[in-house]
Amino acid sequence: MRYIYYTNHKEDKQRTGIKDYLTFRGIFWGDCTTLFSDFKYDDPNYDVGIKNMLTSLAEGDIVYVWDLSVLARNLDSLYALLLSASQMGISFVQCLDGEVISSESAESLAFIKGVGLASRIIFESKSLSSKRGLDEKRRLIEEQGGFYNKNGEWMTRLGPPIGRTFSESSRAAMGAGHRRRKEEWRATSVGYNWVVSQLKAGIPRRQILAEFNRRHVTNPEDYSTRTGGPLCEGTLSRWAHELDDQE
Repeated sequence: MRYIYYTNHKEDKQRTGIKDYLTFRGIFWGDCTTLFSDFKYDDPNYDVGIKNMLTSLAEGDIVYVWDLSVLARNLDSLYALLLSASQMGISFVQCLDGEVISSESAESLAFIKGVGLASRIIFESKSLSSKRGLDEKRRLIEEQGGFYNKNGEWMTRLGPPIGRTFSESSRAAMGAGHRRRKEEWRATSVGYNWVVSQLKAGIPRRQILAEFNRRHVTNPEDYSTRTGGPLCEGTLSRWAHELDDQE
């Protein structure tokens, strides 16, 4: 079965993004079961609610989300969730960029391992400086009632500001991994490099789109997008804009 998952954090943006992704692929919102979480990010039950959601899913189910970061409060929790889902045969689709996390994909398993590695690296990095930093912060809280963090926010207690969950370092680690996988795919993709050559040659986009999808039918291994599907106008337009920016 297909499921749609979103939260009350920027709900309209999530719903619109997921709907646009599904529409491009001929999937109707009404054909999916909607899963909604009204837990706040700073609610200790946030992760519990998502784990409970997993119990209602079965092997082969697909869950569409706008951004994987809505699935957990931090990288540790996201890693545990994706690992459990993979072992259960449940797939997640990140509609933001079409990333598919599935137990059947070696790339997905590498992504899950990457999230776990990023989580450990961030933890170890913070651990090295935390002892000295915590002692100083405790002193400032005791002497003057608080301190300014690196973002200029006045802190009266230790820990992140209330409501802030995914740290910038966590998001940066995930983003770097995604960009690396994207570049690796583009370097070896026959279809993508064919599109680039056609765009540089000035071939009309409509003609490129039709020819790519004709080849996709007979040779999907070489002529598919990074998610394994045919080429749509939105993806082709994005590739063309990125190519223009490079030049």
